[in-house]
Amino acid sequence: MKSISVLALALLTSSLAFAQQQPNDEVLNGLIRQSIQYYPQLKQQQQALSLSESRTQMAEAARKPSVSGDASYQYIWPLQRVTFEIPGLGSNAIQFAPRNNYNVGVSVSQTVYDWGKDAANIDKARTESLLSQQNVELATHQLAYQVAQVYFSIVYLQKAITVQRAQESLVGETAKVIENRIKSGDEIDYNLVATNVRYKNVRTRIVDLQTQLDRQFILLSSLVGKDVRSTVNAEAGFSWSSLVTPQDSSNVNNNWDLRLAKTRELVAEKDIQIAKAAKLPTFSFNGSTGFRNGFQPEIQEFRFNGGLGFRLSAPIYAGGRHQIQEDIARKNLQLSQYGTETASVQIRTQLEQAQSELRSTTEKLRLSETQLQEAQYGLQLANVRFQNGVITQLEIQSAQTALEEAEFQRIQYQYQQALARLELNRLIGTKIW
Repeated sequence: MKSISVLALALLTSSLAFAQQQPNDEVLNGLIRQSIQYYPQLKQQQQALSLSESRTQMAEAARKPSVSGDASYQYIWPLQRVTFEIPGLGSNAIQFAPRNNYNVGVSVSQTVYDWGKDAANIDKARTESLLSQQNVELATHQLAYQVAQVYFSIVYLQKAITVQRAQESLVGETAKVIENRIKSGDEIDYNLVATNVRYKNVRTRIVDLQTQLDRQFILLSSLVGKDVRSTVNAEAGFSWSSLVTPQDSSNVNNNWDLRLAKTRELVAEKDIQIAKAAKLPTFSFNGSTGFRNGFQPEIQEFRFNGGLGFRLSAPIYAGGRHQIQEDIARKNLQLSQYGTETASVQIRTQLEQAQSELRSTTEKLRLSETQLQEAQYGLQLANVRFQNGVITQLEIQSAQTALEEAEFQRIQYQYQQALARLELNRLIGTKIW
């Protein structure tokens, strides 16, 4: 009987130990940093950003002149010449071009004014680069919160297993006491059978929890890029200074999904500007210089030559393609605007749900603290009554079960509260890395 009391006291001590939880800042922040450095999907987004920046540079390069070097050779037949007779001088001929033509030179072209075409393309490229940057931030944001969520799952499962193992020890010791009492004729076999069934149920629950814990460790290791089983302290808690309780938790302006949706609207607006500019003319300058033969009167002689000119090109008729392209761009803008509205509604719904969940779990946690204290006191009373022979072994088992369930519920509510705070901070865009 005394051994049961000792084990019950051990369970009480473990319950109190859970209240003295170690902070997670250093371990969890380190895991998040490691995941950001390692995770391949994040590197993929960073490469997409680099590609987008290169496209912006390409668009900006359209404003610079284009210079090219040319060298050519051309063999001509028949010869372009005129033969005529001059009295007293005989037969003569004038050749207009050499048979072998050589040309070496440099040409340059530069857009002088395009009525906003290049500017529209550059603005779109820069906006797409901004979108790529926000995609990187979103991927980092999601990865950090995923690591934190998996970490808290591991903390919860470790604590749940600790409670179940304490319960396993209690039930095992109770079974031994019942066996001894049966031998002395003070107990019946039914109580031992019921206790053994309860013991196997506890063992099954431990196996299930351990399997879930292994899966979470595997998932966290895949996010970080190394084995983290020795990283998460078994005494870790659910507190984390990076999670804040915002004064205005209805402000979703920093939500990354919403910010991306608004940037997609900007990209669609740039498409409309590009479609409008496609109908406008382009005024450009071109020039060339170099050496070539074929100039009269010495067509075989290489001579320095050059030329300058201007060109105005304007679309006249394109089968309505420009108007269709502009119409497509406007419809894309409408589509993006509807996407932003949808994202806003979904985010606000999720935010209200997270706030409700946080309020609910906070109240449940407060009630579970009282319930745990009552269960602890009830087990103490049951032990005293059992030692005095007032109650049976099954009744003290009931008190033990009530304590185990109270502790298990408290851990669950702590875990749910941490997840609710995590979700709330994710939705309002709190940076945790």
